[in-house]
Amino acid sequence: MGRAHEVRAAAMAKTAAAKSKLYSRYGKEPLIAAKAGVPDPESEFVPSFLSLEEIAMAVSEAARKNLPVAAHCIGGQGLKDCIDGGVQVIEHMYMCTPQDAEWLANSKCIVDFTSGIFLDPTREETLSANNAYRVRKNRPRVRERLKLLMSTGVPYVLGTDAYHGYLYREVGYAVELGSDIVTALKGVTSNAAKVCGLGDRIGSLKKGYAADIIAVDGNPLTDVECLANVPFVMQDGNVVKRK
Repeated sequence: MGRAHEVRAAAMAKTAAAKSKLYSRYGKEPLIAAKAGVPDPESEFVPSFLSLEEIAMAVSEAARKNLPVAAHCIGGQGLKDCIDGGVQVIEHMYMCTPQDAEWLANSKCIVDFTSGIFLDPTREETLSANNAYRVRKNRPRVRERLKLLMSTGVPYVLGTDAYHGYLYREVGYAVELGSDIVTALKGVTSNAAKVCGLGDRIGSLKKGYAADIIAVDGNPLTDVECLANVPFVMQDGNVVKRK
């Protein structure tokens, strides 16, 4: 497990560095933790770490700087408090119940699906033995909960939760959970940029926007797996990869 942990640590450090560079250039988005991470596979209980008052205060302070707030949240009372407290982005939602789905569908929140943490078996090797067991046991339940949430049509974006290089897989998982491919692709491009407050400069192919472009061998509209092979990358108008 030692090497796997080193690989994940390196990936997380790389992601953190990329975020720091991006935020220093464009802006920031405060993140609060309203719920625990990997749930107990034998229980429906999920603890809540912050009160409604604390969440509302974080949102109020962020608003003073004209910043949105994202919350690490997987369901239950923590979700209700985040919605009532004005949080804009809800990350994860692995334990989504019908009540949670209804709350989100009737809210103004955007959900950040990070499905691969549970649905991708290859990531287990990067976890501790206990967390790998929990992820494996939770996988069928999480799949059904996320399908339920996706079926509501809630607006969403996609993320990896620090697994650098796995974002393309999230597009496939979104489709597997019931999304159409176009919306899934927007979840890693234009809609993701809007959620980060960057929708006026990146995420779309438009005049005046940063020329961040990839080319793949195939058509992702009909074969999402082609996103796994990217022979060409342009970043801000500069070619950084060409095969």
